[in-house]
Amino acid sequence: MLVATHLTKQYSTSRGLITAVNGVSLKIEAGKTLGLVGESGSGKSTLGRMLLHFTPPTSGMVHFNGENLLSYTAKELKKWRQTAQMIFQDPYASLNPCMTVEDNVIEPLVIHGLEINQDIIIKAFEQVGLNPAHRFKYPQEFSGGQRQRIGIARALILNPRFIVCDEPIAALDVSVQAQIVNLLKEIQSQNGLTYLFISHDLRMVKYIADDVAVMHLGQIVEQGPTQEIFSNPQHPYTQTLLASIPKHPYKQTTHPLHKPSSTQNSDLFFPF
Repeated sequence: MLVATHLTKQYSTSRGLITAVNGVSLKIEAGKTLGLVGESGSGKSTLGRMLLHFTPPTSGMVHFNGENLLSYTAKELKKWRQTAQMIFQDPYASLNPCMTVEDNVIEPLVIHGLEINQDIIIKAFEQVGLNPAHRFKYPQEFSGGQRQRIGIARALILNPRFIVCDEPIAALDVSVQAQIVNLLKEIQSQNGLTYLFISHDLRMVKYIADDVAVMHLGQIVEQGPTQEIFSNPQHPYTQTLLASIPKHPYKQTTHPLHKPSSTQNSDLFFPF
């Protein structure tokens, strides 16, 4: 579905050019999840934003279903963004606290001039396991996990095909992280979505990703099928990352304020 070729991003500073992403190439297959891992500052989020053209690359190309996104006009790019969305790391900062959660969720429909009706809104809330009756509340009235569900509902409201999940669980408690990852897997299965899942949590990446790309100092140093990367890492940096994984699994629990989705009803352990 998506192919990035030699993507580079440089920033001009008083000390000269800083290269955040350096000649990265990768592929993401339709209906699959590519896990992008690496330490903070390695360029993961910058790369994710370049794939959606939120951050224009200094050089390189991005093709989506064979079309070069970097050749799109502003009008064409806006229309394309109905098919590609982002779930942000901070579920509070990404929502407008002055707007109800319903207004936050339907904002993409307003921006793109699309039809808005109660059936669409209720479906969006139910799909992420939130009670539609609470849609007139404000973001600050919800827990962190619930706010992230609101952010996911907003990303889904346009029925996209590709979603960049930019550290979507980093700001959440461990038990809530498990719920959100299971929700993402469930939604992907139901809607045939394609994900770029950016995270420094290797256990979650192993659970959700079909393929893994390891990023270090702005470059992809290793990539391949998840099982292969985790069982037989070749690059010293990948070996160091995997050696740092805690050895104990953690268990999913259900927040009492959440309306459970089907995945939340089961007592799941992750097979790390």
